[in-house]
Amino acid sequence: MNPVSASEHIQALYRLLLIRTGQRIQAEQALRRTLTESPHRAPGKTDLVEYYRAALKMAADEPESPRTDLAGWPLALHCLPEPQRSAITLFYLEVFSPRVLAEILGLDIAELAQIIGMARKSLAIQHMKSTTPDSA
Repeated sequence: MNPVSASEHIQALYRLLLIRTGQRIQAEQALRRTLTESPHRAPGKTDLVEYYRAALKMAADEPESPRTDLAGWPLALHCLPEPQRSAITLFYLEVFSPRVLAEILGLDIAELAQIIGMARKSLAIQHMKSTTPDSA
């Protein structure tokens, strides 16, 4: 896995928050709070795992809204239940190894693999329903 720049991590955090909240404004606000309020483990050292954990917590604290700014696959991801939504989103953002993803989500590797598998199946079913002529 290639090293990920700070800019790429900020973009990944925003995408994760957008999928979690479904709204650009809420995602931007949560990202700002994550970057300004998240704890640092040591002066001058950034613990990225803590930033992602803080982002997930802040997104979970946002009030649910029936309105969404999403469409297509991002909307399909947003409609997944937790922890499937966060696990598969983080997995496909490709900024961490599966071991680190499991740490961020508080899971072991086997649980992470199972949750990602369930999310993939759910997405495949959603896709089949949306492309079937009888789904209209």
